[in-house]
Amino acid sequence: MNDAASAVVWKQAVQFDEPGGWVEDCQFIEQMGYAYLLATGLGTPVEDATTTVELSTPGTYRLWVRCKDWYPSHSPGQFRVTVDGVQSPVVFGRADTDQWQWVDGGAFECNQPTATVRLVDQTGWWSRCDAVILSLDPDFRPSDELQELQLQRQRYGAISTKVEALARYDTVVFGGGLAGVSAAVAAARHGAKVALLQDRPVLGGNTSEEICVPALGDETREPFDPRETGIIEECDPALTGKSGWSTNLKSLVDRQENLDVYLDTRATRVDTKESCIESVEAMHVRSGQRWRFTAHTYIDCTGDATIGHAAGANFRHGKESRDEHQESLAPAEPSKRTMGNTLHGGQIVTEPQPTEFTTPAWAYQWRSPDDFEQRSTAGVWSTGKLPVHFEDEQRGGGRRPDSAMGPVGCWYAELGGMYDTIADAEFIRDELFRLAIGLWGYVKNHDPEFQQTNAKRRLAKLNHIAGKRESRRLLGDYILTQHDYSEHVVHEDTVAYGGWTIDDHHPHGYFAPGPLAYHAYLHKVSIPYRCLYSRNVSNLMMAGRNVSATHVGFSGIRVMRTCATMGQAAGTAAAIARRGRTCPRGVYESHLAELQQALLRDGAYLLGATNQDEHDLARTATIRASSVAEANDIPDAWLANPVSKWGTVHRLDTRRAVMFRAGENRVDSVDLWLRNNSSEPRPIDLALYHANTFGDFADAERVAECQGVVPASHRGWVSVPLSAELQPGEYYYLTLPATAKLDWELYPYHAPETLRGYDGPKWGALWGCYRFRLHPGGEPAASGFAASGKPYSFAPENVIDGYNRAVSGEPHSWAPDPKAPLPQWLELTFPAETTFNTVHVTYQLASLAPRSFRIEAMIENRWTELTAVEQNDQRRQILHFNPCTSDRLRLTIEQGPLRPPSPLVPVCEVRVYNEPV
Repeated sequence: MNDAASAVVWKQAVQFDEPGGWVEDCQFIEQMGYAYLLATGLGTPVEDATTTVELSTPGTYRLWVRCKDWYPSHSPGQFRVTVDGVQSPVVFGRADTDQWQWVDGGAFECNQPTATVRLVDQTGWWSRCDAVILSLDPDFRPSDELQELQLQRQRYGAISTKVEALARYDTVVFGGGLAGVSAAVAAARHGAKVALLQDRPVLGGNTSEEICVPALGDETREPFDPRETGIIEECDPALTGKSGWSTNLKSLVDRQENLDVYLDTRATRVDTKESCIESVEAMHVRSGQRWRFTAHTYIDCTGDATIGHAAGANFRHGKESRDEHQESLAPAEPSKRTMGNTLHGGQIVTEPQPTEFTTPAWAYQWRSPDDFEQRSTAGVWSTGKLPVHFEDEQRGGGRRPDSAMGPVGCWYAELGGMYDTIADAEFIRDELFRLAIGLWGYVKNHDPEFQQTNAKRRLAKLNHIAGKRESRRLLGDYILTQHDYSEHVVHEDTVAYGGWTIDDHHPHGYFAPGPLAYHAYLHKVSIPYRCLYSRNVSNLMMAGRNVSATHVGFSGIRVMRTCATMGQAAGTAAAIARRGRTCPRGVYESHLAELQQALLRDGAYLLGATNQDEHDLARTATIRASSVAEANDIPDAWLANPVSKWGTVHRLDTRRAVMFRAGENRVDSVDLWLRNNSSEPRPIDLALYHANTFGDFADAERVAECQGVVPASHRGWVSVPLSAELQPGEYYYLTLPATAKLDWELYPYHAPETLRGYDGPKWGALWGCYRFRLHPGGEPAASGFAASGKPYSFAPENVIDGYNRAVSGEPHSWAPDPKAPLPQWLELTFPAETTFNTVHVTYQLASLAPRSFRIEAMIENRWTELTAVEQNDQRRQILHFNPCTSDRLRLTIEQGPLRPPSPLVPVCEVRVYNEPV
């Protein structure tokens, strides 16, 4: 270090010895240059951050502090700095601009070889500090220009001057969300040497313990449907969809060979040559250590398409025009508008005594229900056109909270779509702080419905990391559009699927002047491989919300479980590309069948594709079983995925409705499946309306109304003598008002041409239908195979029919007779003696998988156990054992499912391999 450098002591805040109550925030490195410390005290100053620095010589040192006043009109986040106990006269975080800047903190006499620097939070409202400097040179001033600032960080030791060149990898994956983890694990399992870079201290992305967004996905609710399968099942076998997956994902990657994980590591530079990435530099966000990564293939799972953008990949940001791809759900003119961000996680605690909260003047303010936007609705259903007000850029007054929790877990506390969700990310997050505190102040102090509930509650935690919905989308050889949904396109290169709806949010988010969101098309959609590699950077792939799609097309495949299936496909393709010495496009041109069969073998579901694996010995076998379930052995309750995002019942805590298409010309009575949670009978008021269009619950004509009674402690059908004339083919809806102590049960499957409404009269509309039946007319039917009238078949040969799951409600499984005692068995007989050492067994659902089972082979005229599984809770098991030569193999089910009451144990697929040791 030269004399000039030794005269400057530079300390990044995230490198302090003790952060105290301050937390690391590295969301905005691309915008402001480095990670920083943030004081997240919710109005209570946090514990000091402290560090000890070494001084080259005694003398007078000038203090410089890089900080920000995030809301200058009120300066909410203020802090002081002390050096060896002497406080700077400057209050930091108080300025006339919201830009990051260096502030002169005054001179300090330092006569010891070390000095202790302390950050002292003054307010608890998100004070922030990037770095502190002690300089002997009175003329030294750190730069406010980002490029020069980075050079100074290197010069003065905050960032390493050396870039360590690491050994070459086969695949480097950027981004540690569900897409990135799935891509990295898939590539490693297929023999690639993989590096996974994540710029946070934990894995999980939006569903991590830091951001806490639930992992959503397939909501088509087809009978026997396991939702997304493959690697995603290993992270969430019970299909909870809950957030906080960081621990499970860390365990998954730690167990995986050929995979190196670099946490707290962010890519900072991409070098390309002739439309090919040559290397990527990355930096540890705390230590400043730098590395250079080289690889055969790079996979961008960053969400923001950070790698692709730096590599010069073609991309889109915002909305395409309606005419560009002939999308009726696109706006008339293109724009840079997007969906916004949300601070989803937080914690509210109840204290023994009443608590007080004063809403700060800098937060958004509401005092009564009349202060909110009266046109606001949560979500509506679209039949192919944009809802009213969705192109209206006029800002509304905000949606009145529908929960005493206020901002915590509130998806529609969303902002940022009117700005640039990348360049303006910190401003957007800070606006979300203002929104969240304002909403808590309202539900705590002013809302007539929630004020009493919140009397003893306090806001104990609010996440500071925003969950982001949309930013850049990299362009591939195919762009997914609305037509992939409306035309039910099944691509010849299908490698993943989505089962969420098109789900677009108004760019004003919380302040939308009408519906905050709309939904359209609830069915599975095929995602082609051509969406997962760049069309102009030859060795770049992508997975997650930055894949090749229009704004409308992307809005249905952006949810995390879908992103995981795309990640698995991309990682598998990257390994095949390395093995085949080709590029990602070359996999499409020459190795597509190999890719699809590898994905199917690994448990993925590909629309229209079946097992054609020539190495699967089971495909040559004949199958028989100890018994077979009959179709009439299967109660309806066993046919559906038992776990739904929406639960099984909803409280009548708001006005609720169910919409249907009339099939008869009249209705004489209606049955509703209700639960009375009180010991007294509860009256209900049922009304029937004639809808203007499907999905429109507003301004409808009332056709009939009637009263009924739900008996005390009743759970089941309740008949109401509602009578009216109907027009067949027209849409109607039934409504119930908010009624204490009553619940309305939902169907476990999606019934076509039905919707549920909630929060009337400002109706929101979603799929997931409340149980009802008309007389005449009956109940709504499930879609697909269940609606065909054909009997279910549980024949033994279904286990080798090419499907590893139910499809459109058809089980594609063998099930033993549920009335027959266990054990029950399934036997495979090969054409000749065959050597094998691996068996894949896939059950219908994790909830219907047996607790214990074993694999046996006929050896010297007796059944010999090869391997056994106890306490099973997985839908799919891959079982390895010593090589065995036999002409017969048997799967024996010994104990039924862990989760009663179903004695049904359907097996979808059995594969048999002789794998290299």
